[in-house]
Amino acid sequence: MRKRTTLVTLVTLAIVVAISVTSILLGRSMSTASSHQQKIGKQDLPGTISGTENKDLIPDQAAYAVFLRFAAHATKSNKAVLRSYLKSHGFDEAEIGVIQAVAVDFRRRVAVLDKEVEQLKDENWPNPDPSVMGRLSELQQQKEILISEIADSLPGRLGSRGEEKMSYLIKDKLKAKMKIAPAPAPPGGPGWNKKHH
Repeated sequence: MRKRTTLVTLVTLAIVVAISVTSILLGRSMSTASSHQQKIGKQDLPGTISGTENKDLIPDQAAYAVFLRFAAHATKSNKAVLRSYLKSHGFDEAEIGVIQAVAVDFRRRVAVLDKEVEQLKDENWPNPDPSVMGRLSELQQQKEILISEIADSLPGRLGSRGEEKMSYLIKDKLKAKMKIAPAPAPPGGPGWNKKHH
């Protein structure tokens, strides 16, 4: 049950990340959000973990997931955005090169998993059977392993100074801007409302 809650939480986080990661990382407000969305954003659900209040409650894994998604998107669409962001946090050219290479590798590897997730959801929502949910759980675990592998490889690739900068960026800057909402009801289960998913 805990794994499923973690899965749904991380899937929910991924959706939120897809909408707002650039805003979080670059410190911009989302001017395109409707006033209704802004009101919802201000009223956190009970059980929401806010990095502003206690960044230590935000898992490093979640913060690395946000960072890698941002970096992967930036290396695909606009490398200058990632370069500028990293320079503003003190990374030198060699460290930026390493992070860009990591982002390209992450994008290539996670795209395969994302594609299967999207296909499963397109074919089975709003009422996936247990085997589909099981496969989605496996894919999420594979993503978590991938993120952990990359995060664990960064210290050796960046060197001690680069590692310090990355640790500060992840733990002191990014986690302080994140929120993790409680997991919604699983598809087809009690409390499931397909209008809201």
